[in-house]
Amino acid sequence: MKKFAIALVLLVVTVPAFAADWPAWRGPTGQGFSDETNIPATWSAEENVKWKVPLANQGNSTPVVWGDKIFLTQANKGGSERSLLCFARDDGRLLWQKDVAYSEKERNWNESWYANASPALDGERAIVSFGSAGMYCYDFSGKELWKRTDLGQWEHAFGNGASPVLYGDTAILWCGPNEKEGRNFLLSVNKKTGETVWEADQTYGSWSTPLIAKVNGQDQLIVGYSKDVKGKPEGETGFLYGFDPKTGKEIWKCQGLNS
Repeated sequence: MKKFAIALVLLVVTVPAFAADWPAWRGPTGQGFSDETNIPATWSAEENVKWKVPLANQGNSTPVVWGDKIFLTQANKGGSERSLLCFARDDGRLLWQKDVAYSEKERNWNESWYANASPALDGERAIVSFGSAGMYCYDFSGKELWKRTDLGQWEHAFGNGASPVLYGDTAILWCGPNEKEGRNFLLSVNKKTGETVWEADQTYGSWSTPLIAKVNGQDQLIVGYSKDVKGKPEGETGFLYGFDPKTGKEIWKCQGLNS
């Protein structure tokens, strides 16, 4: 079997043993910023690498970090098994692995594109989207706390890619995209129970991970999506939306994104 590997860059000695948490896709703010300093700017198979561990399958998600633990997802070819893995940050030991079986055939561009969403962490739980296989929540010891397998099948030629976003006591997920049949919708659930807080149906889908931002003192959920561009002027091919993350109510939208 072909093996894959994850490598952790060794930080220089002026950096604390554990740098800041990186709890979700694109970091603490969702914007890809880090305040860390004195980090290595180069690495290779040996240079500035602390450890490597083999992985049985591929995954397109970003590893996320909380304290002494690293979490990532992977899936086998065809997506019949999708997994959340937890590693020890200091030496790469696999602490636990949770596998989710999915027997249905899910459309995708690549036979290995079934673990694209990054987990979201809050220090007590890890929430992850496995696409059509559902949304799952585990505690940091690997115990399953809840799951949502009622979100429908997501069918698109390019698969799905949106990661969960934590906001207060909720976890928000862009569900889809669906190219023909099926729903495209934003979902907010109670992060402790998985119960629905609100849903907001949309006409088209997206691979976009929503972003929480404060605009004029108001929290907003910012999300973009493209739409069917056949016969449409360039200015009508995509939208950027602002929603109230507490209710899912649309605040504003604008056109201008390309497909």
